[in-house]
Amino acid sequence: MSRRVAIAALLLMGACGGKPKVPASKPAGIAVEPSVSVLTRASLNQVLDAGLGAALQHVSLAELPVTRGGQVYGYQVLTHDEASIWGLFDVRPGDILVALNNGPLGTPDQAQASFEALRGAPEVSLRIERAGRTLELRQTVHGSAK
Repeated sequence: MSRRVAIAALLLMGACGGKPKVPASKPAGIAVEPSVSVLTRASLNQVLDAGLGAALQHVSLAELPVTRGGQVYGYQVLTHDEASIWGLFDVRPGDILVALNNGPLGTPDQAQASFEALRGAPEVSLRIERAGRTLELRQTVHGSAK
């Protein structure tokens, strides 16, 4: 269940516009990859309203989480639906999903909190590890918050 919750949080991140719980500043040593797609407030709210379970239907993750130092570090992407929110963030097979708007995804409670924090956020960011390099994939949320 923790894997599904974490994945749903990540999927919804791209389409959701919630409030980040931590500042949107970039942690040291993390490259920022700008996105070419547009994320609207309406599409983000649709993802958030549908819930984590619906978002998880568009991504396939490795059976076991990636661990570091005995702790859950993230979740490796096997495949995803390019037409989903995952496609907006240029998530690729092999990427490890690490954080959503700087919120950790290691436990179901953390993933749920990170997901819920997206509503009203001006930007959605997904921290991933790709080929040993940490990247911050970002989308500005366009449109007014309601």
